Amino acid sequence: MEAPAQNWLSIPSRRELADRLERTDMSADAKVIIAKLLDTTAKVGAQVFEIGKQIIAFAFDIISRFRGIAFGAVIAVTVSTVIASTPLIGGALAAILTPLLLAFGLTMGALEDLRNGALREPLGKFQSMVATAAHD
Repeated sequence: MEAPAQNWLSIPSRRELADRLERTDMSADAKVIIAKLLDTTAKVGAQVFEIGKQIIAFAFDIISRFRGIAFGAVIAVTVSTVIASTPLIGGALAAILTPLLLAFGLTMGALEDLRNGALREPLGKFQSMVATAAHD
């Protein structure tokens, strides 16, 4: 027996869920526990969503600052995927070549970003932090 498909566009609101809960024939204690679980789940979900937005914003910031590195990583992953999709030997080749392609793509992208000046400021800050830490 298959479960009906969930239509994610018509997810009930928190209020609708609370109304459904009130109409059930559970004990009052069980309803209170489930209502608290509903509130806690909503709060945790909102926090997870906020964290996800921050991670995506950070990723977009990194990609916009270091375009060469991002481009090198995309090219390396694309080539690795093509290699992995080769019948018979693709999996073995991909296991060996993917780390090498990523290292090469990231290095070439970093060199390009260094030439364009995108890495100068972060590397200068890192150098001064290391120098400060070495003198302390």
